[in-house]
Amino acid sequence: MEPREQEIRRRIGLPEGKRVVLYAPTWRDDQFYAPGKYKLDFRIELEDARARLGADHVLMVRRHPNVVDPVPGAGDGFVFDVSDYPDMADLSLITDVMITDYSSLMFDYVNTGRPILFFTYDLDHYRDTLRGFYFDFEHSAPGPLLYTSEDLVAAIRDIDRIQELYAERYRWFQNEFCDLDDGYAAARLADRMLVSGDDLAPEHAQAPAVGTVDTRHAARAMTPIRWSPQQWFTAQRSSAELVRATPAQQPAPAHDAAPPQQTAGSQTPQQPHSQMPQLMPARLQQPTGRLGQTPPTGDRTHEGVIV
Repeated sequence: MEPREQEIRRRIGLPEGKRVVLYAPTWRDDQFYAPGKYKLDFRIELEDARARLGADHVLMVRRHPNVVDPVPGAGDGFVFDVSDYPDMADLSLITDVMITDYSSLMFDYVNTGRPILFFTYDLDHYRDTLRGFYFDFEHSAPGPLLYTSEDLVAAIRDIDRIQELYAERYRWFQNEFCDLDDGYAAARLADRMLVSGDDLAPEHAQAPAVGTVDTRHAARAMTPIRWSPQQWFTAQRSSAELVRATPAQQPAPAHDAAPPQQTAGSQTPQQPHSQMPQLMPARLQQPTGRLGQTPPTGDRTHEGVIV
């Protein structure tokens, strides 16, 4: 995949050696100019992000297709507007750190094994007024829920620690929602269509059955960044502040817009690693408390589509 990644980076014009962060939010139903023309509610403080990340990171931004506003800062060498790039899979391939909010993109990106952050500055409004959730998002998200741009940038800067802290929940999320993503789903669908139409004998179907493919593989590590002495001391000071911060409180019970019913024989998933060390401040939302309920077996409809 490495030559393919280099090709994609060159196509977009990304500088070599810099870690790639992709921000891909969904749209907001109540922020629009006209039907089908929605606003970009861009809450990242670019001046701060550029100052703290610009030396070794680039920020790609992908607007939802329903959003018409331009991307702030695009073309400045730090921000890249990739809204018109034709293939989201390409962007996921080169992305080191994904930022989204409530988009179904989360279910695709976790197949990369790389970290994901959730910029949920309007969580209460989105959950209670706009759309709600099909599952217990707040207790199941495979990464921290961040509410301010300052905390978002700090999380990117300290992403190695966050990735370690959320490793067990990340694996739980992969197993719970991505168990069919073994690379042969489309082949199985094609076989089933052909068999149903009597164009293929069942014994001649070639796609492997669900659960028979070994999907264990070494995910590409994040792009290494070169630290200058000044950056190193800044990071050490930032990490020290995180360790000294007040531990997070237990999160309040999540509000489920459409609480799923447990199916017969199903079990409530157990909270992984309930004794996680309290390294992050409260605002970085370490994964404490129970894991939320998931949709009933066979229900794989999730909100928000990024294309």
